[in-house]
Amino acid sequence: IDRMRDPPNGVRLYQTLGLPRTDASAEEIKRAYRRLSLRHHPDRNPNDPMATNRFQAVVLAYEVLSSLEKRHIYDSYGEQGLRLYEGYMAFIEAGAGAEVGKFAVQPLSMLALLCCSTSLLVLLLTVTCVAIYARLSHWFEASLTMTFLPLWILDACSVGCMYMALLRSRATRPHLTAMLLKLVWCTAFLVMLCSVVDGVLQLRYIYVFVPVYILEGTLVFRSILNLRSKPYDTDRTGDSVRVRTPVVRFLLAGAAR
Repeated sequence: IDRMRDPPNGVRLYQTLGLPRTDASAEEIKRAYRRLSLRHHPDRNPNDPMATNRFQAVVLAYEVLSSLEKRHIYDSYGEQGLRLYEGYMAFIEAGAGAEVGKFAVQPLSMLALLCCSTSLLVLLLTVTCVAIYARLSHWFEASLTMTFLPLWILDACSVGCMYMALLRSRATRPHLTAMLLKLVWCTAFLVMLCSVVDGVLQLRYIYVFVPVYILEGTLVFRSILNLRSKPYDTDRTGDSVRVRTPVVRFLLAGAAR
């Protein structure tokens, strides 16, 4: 274990178990773990202060290499990829609790889903901008509802994703619920705006913007609550204590920029 201090990335755990090759079989990994765990067990080395560290290193290496999924990630992406994977799985377990096995998404699948979602978002926003520009340029005469068709698709996809996230994660449900309510108010505003412009509803525009007023009022109310929950910061310098109000923090942050 102590022969190589800085082995190459993706090899150190194999060398910890004394394996000369990274294509060792599961049986070879198990035999190496049994041999080294007995050799470096703290009970068999009571006078060796480093025995515990060596034993823990052997246990950690076996835990990774005995798992097909962790070993594949370690062989492909090294220790950094393994840390990212373990951090992601810990986040999923903390959010989903007992339902982690039912709803957890593997990191590679999550990355593919994120790439597809980003591509879809860019495509829909581009199509929306082109449609609005074409309508304002009188290239075609279509209703505003049809012009905003990509936005309706985007809203439907967003609602579906948020609903799945609400089912999967318990820790972030308040935050996701707030985002979903904001999306609902924005969608309501667009629906009313399209209905008035297309002549479906006869409303004054001041009523059309009611969802916007409600959304802005909610944001202002939450901002006030956040300011009242943490009204002051204390900054200790030596024996002096400086109390900073939210306004002072805002000015200092602006000066720092």
